[in-house]
Amino acid sequence: MDADTSTKINNWWQKQFPDMPLLKIQELAGGQSHPCFLINESLVLKIYVRKYSWSNNSLDTGFNKAQEFQTKLSSSGFTPKILGIYENDVILEADAILMEYISGVNLSTVLYQLTEDQMFENGQLVGGLIQKINETEVLENQPFNTQELIDEIKTEFNGAKQKGLLYKEIEDFYNDLVLTCKPRIVQDNFVLVHGDIHPENLIITDLGLKLIDFDVCSFGPRFQELRILLHAACIPADLVPEELEPFYLAGILIPWFKGLISAYPELIQPEFFNEIKLIAFLEILGKFNLGENIGDKDTPRSRGMEMFRLVFEEKLLGSL
Repeated sequence: MDADTSTKINNWWQKQFPDMPLLKIQELAGGQSHPCFLINESLVLKIYVRKYSWSNNSLDTGFNKAQEFQTKLSSSGFTPKILGIYENDVILEADAILMEYISGVNLSTVLYQLTEDQMFENGQLVGGLIQKINETEVLENQPFNTQELIDEIKTEFNGAKQKGLLYKEIEDFYNDLVLTCKPRIVQDNFVLVHGDIHPENLIITDLGLKLIDFDVCSFGPRFQELRILLHAACIPADLVPEELEPFYLAGILIPWFKGLISAYPELIQPEFFNEIKLIAFLEILGKFNLGENIGDKDTPRSRGMEMFRLVFEEKLLGSL
């Protein structure tokens, strides 16, 4: 933490809580988009400034979604309680959220040590938690237009192809899946989708699993949750650039994903299987484009190809 940030937080704290001394500030590890600071070992201050230059997350959108959706879940018992929302704070020169600190063990630090059976069992626990999140609030019978998903894939594909980052297998799959896919509007219940559920955002506590980071929450079909879940299950840490290593696991967590689906099979509904394949392919394409953003082509391309092989060539989705 640089001196300027430390000074800002100290000044901000003195203004907000003049009768409560600030004894300790510590920047928390993790968080790809926005820095988080542990205050007095009991509170977390999340400041909505861009943490990495290559991050393309919208600061305003992340803040707005976090305060909206995390507030909805604040009394659930499985998310941090929000204690204060600070919009366009003059001292911090940013939006910020103050919340309780969830004390426990980050799942990513222990998951890779488990046996396959233990990974499966842990995945079942995570599946149950995701179901609770999804069903916290339901919007009945909403339209979902797959054209939006197809358009997003085309944008990612064309960008990566122009940069020369794609393999022939990816291009062939794109031609077979996306170009032959007929857009449709389907009616289904929309649920609260967290959108960023991976082991870094899951905390093991004495009271069970807790979930953090609500910056990309939305309402949508429950299968949208699969985009990051498949990503977390399929990416070996040795295929991740150094800048991202803290956010990935040492190993392929397929048993964890299968356990999750066994506990929450509604994530993969047969009537939406084509959309699920599109969701997975969109996440894979994102790996190729990431390489150009952080100046490393080979590693992200390898990561994307490895995920493609696990999801489609080995038919992970088809085996569930």
